[in-house]
Amino acid sequence: MGPEVINVDIFPFKNVDVLADATRLPFLTSSVDAVCCDDVLEHVPHPELVAAEILRVLKPGGRAYIGVPFMYPYHVSPKDYTRWTMEGVTALFAGGRVTKQGVVYGPVSGALITLASLFALLVSFGWSPLYKLLKYVFMLLLAPFKFLDVLYSRVPNAHELAAGTFTIVKK
Repeated sequence: MGPEVINVDIFPFKNVDVLADATRLPFLTSSVDAVCCDDVLEHVPHPELVAAEILRVLKPGGRAYIGVPFMYPYHVSPKDYTRWTMEGVTALFAGGRVTKQGVVYGPVSGALITLASLFALLVSFGWSPLYKLLKYVFMLLLAPFKFLDVLYSRVPNAHELAAGTFTIVKK
C-alpha cells in the first residue's frame, strides 16, 4: 500500500495505521476519497452504523468497495453476526448509489467450504480440536475444485449461491 492509503483496524496488526471502531471513524465528514470495507460487516454487531459512518466520511463522488460473505460458514474474528445478499447491501447503503455488484467468491467456493465443514463435523464426532483440524484438511483436499468458480462465478444467478459478493457504492 502507498502512503495515501490509511489502514484502519480495531487490532494493532502490522501495517495498521489507525486503531478505531468502524462505527466512529476518526476522519472529518466528507474527507475521504475511497473506502475499502472487505469482509468486515459480518463481524460488527451494528453494520448499519458502519455503513452510515462510511457514507459520512466519503467525499461527494467518493466510492466505497464493500465485500461481504453470503453462503459462507460461521467464522469468528473476533465475532460473526451476519450474512448479506446483494439486495441487503443495497438497502444498507441506501444513502449512496450502488454502481456495481458482483461475485467475489463463487458458488463452488461456497459449496466447498460448507462441505469441508460438514465432513469435519461428521468425522470429528463433536470434538472441537479435531473438527478444526479436519476442516482445514478437507478444505485442502477440495481446493482444486475451486477453479470451477472461474466459470461459474460469471453465470446468471451465481450471486444466489456465492460464498461472497461485492458492492461498489458512490456517495
